[in-house]
Amino acid sequence: MLILGGTFLFVAAQKTHASHGAHLLISEVQVAGATADNEFVELYNPTDSPVDLETLPLKLHIRNSSGTDQNRALTFTNKTVPAHGYFLIGPSSGYVGSAALDATYASSGSKLVANGGVYISKSITAETDIIDKIGWGSQPTPGYEGSSFADSPPANQSLERKPGGTSGNGEDTNTNAQDFFLQNTPNPQNASSPPAPAIVTPPTPAPSSPSSPSAPSTEATTPEPAPETPATPAPAPTPSTESLPPSSTSSAPSSPSSPSALSTPSTETTTTQSQTPTYNAGDIVINELVPDPLDNTEWIELYNKTNTSIDLQGWKLLDGTGGTIKSLTGTLTPNSFLAFDLASARLNNAGDIINLKSPTDTIIDSMAYGNWNDGNIQDNAPATTRSGQSLARKTNGGDTGNDQNDFAISDNPTKGASNIIATTQTVYTGGTRPETYTTPPPLMVINEFVSDPAEGEEWVELFNAGQVSVDLAGWTIEEGGGGKSMLNSTLMPGQFKVIEKINGSLNNAGDTLLLKNDRDALVDKVAYGAWEDGNRGDNAPAASDPNSVARRRDGADTGVDSEDFTVTSTPTKGAPNNVPTQEMQSENAREIIFNEIMPDPRGAETAEWIELHNKGGAAVTLAGFAIQDRSGARYTFGASASIEARGFFILERESFQIVLNNTNETLSLFLPNGALADRVQWESAQEGLAFAFKENVWSWTTTPTPGAANRITTPSPSSSTNQRAANVAAEDDSENRTENSVAPNIESNLAGKLILNELLPNPTGSDDREFIELFWKGEQPLNLQNFLINDSGKASRPTRLPNIIVQPKSFIGLARAVTKISLNNSGDSVELLEPTGTTLDEIEYESSMEGRSYSRNENGAWLWTAPTPGQANIFDQDARAEADDAGANRTNTAVIEIPLAQIREEETGTRVRVSGVVSTLPGMLGAQIFYLSGSGVQVYMYKKDFPALQLGDMVQITGVLAQSSGETRIKVQSRDDITIERHGPPPEAHTATSADISEDMEGSLVTIQGTVIDMTKTGLIVDDGISEAFIYIKDTTGIDLHNIAPGTRVATTGIVGQSKNDYRIMPRFTEDLEILGQDETAIAPSSENTNPAKHPYAETAALAGGGALIPLAIRRRKLFTSGLRAIAFLIRRNRKPPLA
Repeated sequence: MLILGGTFLFVAAQKTHASHGAHLLISEVQVAGATADNEFVELYNPTDSPVDLETLPLKLHIRNSSGTDQNRALTFTNKTVPAHGYFLIGPSSGYVGSAALDATYASSGSKLVANGGVYISKSITAETDIIDKIGWGSQPTPGYEGSSFADSPPANQSLERKPGGTSGNGEDTNTNAQDFFLQNTPNPQNASSPPAPAIVTPPTPAPSSPSSPSAPSTEATTPEPAPETPATPAPAPTPSTESLPPSSTSSAPSSPSSPSALSTPSTETTTTQSQTPTYNAGDIVINELVPDPLDNTEWIELYNKTNTSIDLQGWKLLDGTGGTIKSLTGTLTPNSFLAFDLASARLNNAGDIINLKSPTDTIIDSMAYGNWNDGNIQDNAPATTRSGQSLARKTNGGDTGNDQNDFAISDNPTKGASNIIATTQTVYTGGTRPETYTTPPPLMVINEFVSDPAEGEEWVELFNAGQVSVDLAGWTIEEGGGGKSMLNSTLMPGQFKVIEKINGSLNNAGDTLLLKNDRDALVDKVAYGAWEDGNRGDNAPAASDPNSVARRRDGADTGVDSEDFTVTSTPTKGAPNNVPTQEMQSENAREIIFNEIMPDPRGAETAEWIELHNKGGAAVTLAGFAIQDRSGARYTFGASASIEARGFFILERESFQIVLNNTNETLSLFLPNGALADRVQWESAQEGLAFAFKENVWSWTTTPTPGAANRITTPSPSSSTNQRAANVAAEDDSENRTENSVAPNIESNLAGKLILNELLPNPTGSDDREFIELFWKGEQPLNLQNFLINDSGKASRPTRLPNIIVQPKSFIGLARAVTKISLNNSGDSVELLEPTGTTLDEIEYESSMEGRSYSRNENGAWLWTAPTPGQANIFDQDARAEADDAGANRTNTAVIEIPLAQIREEETGTRVRVSGVVSTLPGMLGAQIFYLSGSGVQVYMYKKDFPALQLGDMVQITGVLAQSSGETRIKVQSRDDITIERHGPPPEAHTATSADISEDMEGSLVTIQGTVIDMTKTGLIVDDGISEAFIYIKDTTGIDLHNIAPGTRVATTGIVGQSKNDYRIMPRFTEDLEILGQDETAIAPSSENTNPAKHPYAETAALAGGGALIPLAIRRRKLFTSGLRAIAFLIRRNRKPPLA
């Protein structure tokens, strides 16, 4: 064994066994935090010995939602997982957790995604020497053990292996669904975190003097200090019995014994060790706190949710700096409160985070408030608005995992007692002194609105559902496009207020309304129709002329708009809502859908069944509903049939007497009034497979779940059926079923039909209001699921769109929460791609204007104008003036004729004329660009109306200098700006090294040789002995990477391009990538002499400083079977001249 630069100490300790697992396990996985890149994979060692990951060796594989497997090269900062300890892996950028990463993988390449998976193995080859594996959601076989965890973890939540907490994470039944649970508060741990369960060595008893007895133990007889504020039991219907904790129990000192007795320690005393208590997250919660006190004494109150007294010795409270703000003592009895004063001002008034840790350093509870950025600032508790207020849980111990929902500001702190949420209202009654009343908080809601009026203006109605009057001065109502209306006057309890002529406009197809108070804090929000807010499934319905969208009951707010609101034909502007009973029943009836079907059961055909599902929050009587098959056979439900809220109804063959065809079958569900409620079709069923509806898509599943939530387990490829056949479009009431109306990818030849139509990069106010709008020209609804949106900053990781339906000849605005793209104000590009990766449309802008969107006009030109998300673009006077100015400037601006080599010396915006040789053709590296060789430059045309060019053509270019992602380009308006002067041979490439790939070579055609050391989703990383170069391979090149692996030597020709601050080489076609063979060091036989004393490079390594090469050797570990070979490879590269 070769040991470099370190000494390894092995210390024997008494073994403490973790539960179940006998090998390295994946213990926790976070797919995303506030950003998609905030992900991690945590490993756990349940054994009693450390695991050396270098000799294992450890490989990490990430699987995407379709099961594609990619080995992720790891860079290690630690190499050992301690016994009962942890090891943390994550991306090199994007992870923001408190525990440092022990190993990283490149930020580019495959990431953890919804319906994905991850596994660890000993081989870079897929599905080889697997150590442990987890898959979630609809991850296909073999991406999981046993069965996958049912759901993908939401942002800021994780999947954690049981049992969790101080018991470790060692449960392993080889079934992901059983071994993991959804963790609301991720707690990444690394190799420096405390082991779990703790490894404890019993202390050796000190020998006693045989000549004299010892005095009684002072520690045992000294009573524990009293807590700062006595524990107060919470009010309860019946008294609870409080038990004393072991630490507070003391016994009277015993009488001295004889010397001989004292000299022989009791066997029981020396071998018996008290069991460390196990605490689970949420056993104790932070219940109330005062960060800005009147008397300068901050305090924090805890609440014990368990039925057992808990000794707080060794517990501590920490703030956002990670420092301990209070070491705790005392006993917290069951269902009781205990408050602790802080010795100094430690809590920030504007925002902070408080963590409660147990003696084993496990986080038991955590809460953030105000402006503290914990990765998801939107769910923070509010900050107090004045001194003396507390932040208190609305319900003692209530914890939904969302601090904004759980905490409220109170003017009536209840230190050590049950919380009372109350605010103080000061009222002037005409005298010289104001009167102060303690009142409940205000409760204001958006109660009703009309977005498509029969006549007159749109309007929005507010309702005071609380018990206190609200002064609306400074409050605003805002629509999705950013239009903001100021409010005023006072609204009494139970009173309505109508806002007419709101600024902006409410889109008929869908929009959002935001009600904010005078501190710009969100009070209420309603999204309706097709508005994309990241969770379109809970939107309120959209109403057409002359209907309104109204709460089913005035002020009733469950937080789910689809349940709270309904469309009513009787608007009640400024009056109590009046939703007719018949409309309520009709609305509820539309919540009934087909959910799962068994058309071809194993065994008897009479075992067929149909499952209906009630999506709504109210029970529905099925009397009068009817099901009809393709042949016209019909079954009508009787008067006794009903389906509970969110329940299921199973209809068996013996009841409905309809024979379900295995091929080309259609089932229709009709409402009692004859309207079509739902329809489902399938082309071909297979025996034993159920047709199930989940996440707005119909799929065949090998796991039927009659009467329960659907579980999609994918059949093998040979038995899979055409999922595109799941067309659930309805002819009559389709507006209520748009989510379910189209299966993905049923359209073909989309070029020119689905286009980018509008961008808002720099909205007035919050950047969260950015949007990208598409326009669909087709004749049928289109499902955007798996279509891709990309910008110049996300070249290696485009956003895959969720299940979104766009109606024929319609616009759809995609909010920033959906696209996951942050549009740069200073200039950016947006690309729309098919699921296959084929580009459908792309647009670029140089600099944005605040509050103005970049919009396509009827001629295909793009102008800055007023935002119109979800609607046809409108070009105001300023936009048309801008177009006129642009034309005038183009005509009047002088042209500078300069050599190509001097083009980067001129300022952006300069009109230039240059000559050069064509080195790439339009379409090779982008539909709107080509390159000139020599000093090199990119030529860009939005219209893509290029003349017929050939490689080697000498051309003259007239255009405006610009930059895209830092790369210089010449923008031309039309083919008239490109003159072909003569034809010639294709240009020769410059021979370059990795050190040359910089701004000096930007746009040039170069050739580089080297060894592939890593492969990413979008290309190769090549080492030429000097440094590394990234080879970026576009799908349009046709280059096949299947014959290339780490260790392959290649010669690559391509254009040097820039993306932000990184440079890359972009091959143009298959001939630009030549395989030269395998690197002899990378494929050296395993029998090679590894004796460091005799190795030919041992002396060189010592002279060069072997320790300095270790990090590089680790990075290239894919190539080698030992660190020694890696060092030899690097030394050889440094001794040889660069590869020619």
